[in-house]
Parts: sequence; C-alpha cells; structure tokens
Amino acid sequence: YKFESNRSYIFTENKTDDPTYKQAVANPKDAVTKVSASPEFNTANTNYRWVDGAPSLSTVGSFTKYVEVELPEDSTGVRVKQNVPVTIKVNPQAPEIASDSVTEKGGLPNRSIVVNNVTPGATVTLTIAGQTVKKQATGTSLTFEPSDLKRVTDANNGLLPTGNVTVKQEKVVTTSGRTETLTSATTTKTITKENVAPNPEFEIYVKND
Repeated sequence: YKFESNRSYIFTENKTDDPTYKQAVANPKDAVTKVSASPEFNTANTNYRWVDGAPSLSTVGSFTKYVEVELPEDSTGVRVKQNVPVTIKVNPQAPEIASDSVTEKGGLPNRSIVVNNVTPGATVTLTIAGQTVKKQATGTSLTFEPSDLKRVTDANNGLLPTGNVTVKQEKVVTTSGRTETLTSATTTKTITKENVAPNPEFEIYVKND
C-alpha cells in the first residue's frame, strides 16, 4: 500500500479560529490519498493522525508536516504505518494600525503611527496619501516615527494628512534553499481631522492714568 498527499494548506499566523484550519486539524485524512494502482484497503479501520500534533500557526514560513496512516491489521496481526508529507504554508497575520494613532490626528504636526500584530523580522508597509513607507519590525509592535513619515508630512505642510492609511507586512523565508516572500492581508484605518478646541490666551494691560 502506498499513500501520497493530495493537497497543501495555506493558513494565517496565529489564526487558529479559521474554520479551514480547524477542519484540517480534526481530519488529517483529508490531506492523504491512495497512490494510483495501489491496492484497495479497508478505509473504515484505517487510522490517520498528525505526527507530533497538529500544524502550528505560531511561526511564519513553509513547512512539511506528516500524516501517519495506520492500516488495519494484516493476516499476521501487524498494522502497517506510513508517514505522508504534507506542505503547510503560514502567512504573516494582518497587522493593525492603532486607532489612537489616527483618530482625530489629521492636521496635527509631529505625529507617530503605531502598528500592532506585527511579525518580528517582517517588513511593514504603510501607504498613506499615495506614498509608501517601509520599516523593519523587531518585535510585535512597530512605531512609524515623525522622521519616518517626513516625506508624507512634508507634502502636507508638515502635518499628518487625513484619509485612509493601509498597512501590510511581508516576511522573506527560506525553505530547502528556496527563498520566497510571504505576505499578509492588508488592513485599513482612516485618519480623521483633529478636533481640538482652540485655547486662546489673552494678555490684559491695565493702564494707569
């Protein structure tokens, strides 16, 4: 008897609530099929399991997991086992712009934009007012400082522009000597106009006659 993988999986980092992921974890047999021309077997008494547990979504990259196929007992009472390789690709999670970085911040000088849900080692890309700004992540949160946004604000009289700002992240991974770039979904927030009430100050001079 011989088995092979009949599919690969693409998941998202840390997204263990994804129905497709839950289905794959619960049903490893979905990833395995009998090799053509291999003898028929008793499917009802065949066991399938993920070797060393279900695929992990904690690390971005392309990995090989194995599904163990355990056949029913043969005439000698032995249950033959075969490990079938299955390719699992884990893309970076979608980064999120912090709401307090953009709500009522449009039109203000010296503003930063904080991005959360960042993958360490990824390149994070902001697109704002038609301009693209990239920065390398070292942790799970990343701040685009005023100096990083200088090209954007310089085109808007030194102020943070209003309007949509999008963010995505990409990470370069190497698998078996082959390099590829894995990309997250893109998320959007809106920079709204500042709404700070003016605080006028007056100086009163008393004239002594």
